[in-house]
Amino acid sequence: MPTTTEQFVHGLGVSPGLVCAPWLAFGTPVTTSAEDPVGESVTAEAARVKDALATVAADLGTRAAQVDGVASEIPLVSAALARDPGILSAAEENLVAGMPTAHAVGVAFDGYCATLAALGGYLAERVADLRDLRNRTVAVLLGVPMPGTPDPGYPFVLVARDLPPADTAMLGGSDVVGLLTAEGGPTSHTAILAKSLGLPAVVNCADVDRLVEGRPVVLDGSTGAVVVEAVRTATADSEGVGLFRTEFLYLGRRVAPTLDEQTATYTAVYPHVLATQLEALAAAAAATGADLWVMAPMVATAEEAAQFAALARSRGIATVGAMIEIPSAGLCARDLLEHVDFVRIGTNDLSQYTCAADRMAGGLATLLDPWQPAVLDLIGAVGAAGAEAGTPVGICGEAASDPALAPVLVGLGVTSLSMVAPSLGAVRAGLAATDLDRCREMAIAARGAPSPQAARSAVAALASGAPR
Repeated sequence: MPTTTEQFVHGLGVSPGLVCAPWLAFGTPVTTSAEDPVGESVTAEAARVKDALATVAADLGTRAAQVDGVASEIPLVSAALARDPGILSAAEENLVAGMPTAHAVGVAFDGYCATLAALGGYLAERVADLRDLRNRTVAVLLGVPMPGTPDPGYPFVLVARDLPPADTAMLGGSDVVGLLTAEGGPTSHTAILAKSLGLPAVVNCADVDRLVEGRPVVLDGSTGAVVVEAVRTATADSEGVGLFRTEFLYLGRRVAPTLDEQTATYTAVYPHVLATQLEALAAAAAATGADLWVMAPMVATAEEAAQFAALARSRGIATVGAMIEIPSAGLCARDLLEHVDFVRIGTNDLSQYTCAADRMAGGLATLLDPWQPAVLDLIGAVGAAGAEAGTPVGICGEAASDPALAPVLVGLGVTSLSMVAPSLGAVRAGLAATDLDRCREMAIAARGAPSPQAARSAVAALASGAPR
């Protein structure tokens, strides 16, 4: 049985979204030392510093011209800071004191960083801007490449102490699909730019050094939760990988991944899980002997399900299913189930589409509750259709990880629950303590309640053995 090192860390979520991808660190900045060689004359070295600052400012101006909106404004602000005569003056004082040139610049910037950090608040968050300018100027003086964003050729989460604003501004269209930093706050440039670019982001995560290199990271930009996972299902006593999001291979790319690349990726991640995608999945399954189940998301009609099933089977996929996350699919479940081998209900999207409530709108959280009677009615309709057709019906949303709701879902006809590994124990314990007849009673009670709160109370009463 494989062994894994589970890593759970938490920061401040500043840009919503959920992403799973390998992580890579931002380039390491160049260091300086008081023991570095000293230049020939203060005048000559001061001129070099002035030229280096001008070079950095010009580079930032070029970057600003390549992007629009907020992403353009931030490099321009940094360019203006690079032209601040105070920086040059402080560096010249350090040169007069006998410091090596690059170190003199580093110490000058460090002094300004310390001043802003002591002021706190918004000004303290500008320390990242000055630190970035320091690293760029030092790199120019030493004639080495500036630290920057990796370019591996595949989607990844970018991890850093605090991302330089000029580099963050250039992430649009890159392979970066999420951001994680040890420092920063809700008004930092990382936060502002991440929102404008639509990148999930977590900042102020002091435990980033606990991340395990080479393993994928799951990052939730809404809650600030960060998890590093390997093959965790093997140690969690589950029956496999319920859902592998193949769209992550496409995020942040300018061209689609090749057949060979997809095959290699699906093979490497132990898959359980349009034509080129399906061929790659079938090839990966053949290479590993995996029991492959493939389903299509956002299916709205029985006709769409039939078309996808025919295409998948023509490419060698034996077990084909569909996601029920649009109310119309739930309402026509009996017809839809004639064409597929299984269905999975995505309760997150089903809740938002049933109640017309955006998942990102915190003020509408009550409408997004999977205990909403209308949502339970749709799940019940799909469960009944599945039982009638002898077709498996699973849950692939957050509802499956609720130990109190799990018996209700079983009572509605759900045959499998897919959830994050840490939730397995509590859900399993809840189901083990409840027989099928009581699950069905709980389902009836929940569907008959006028509100999510009333549904929870009714189910809790049955769970405690109290009469209805």
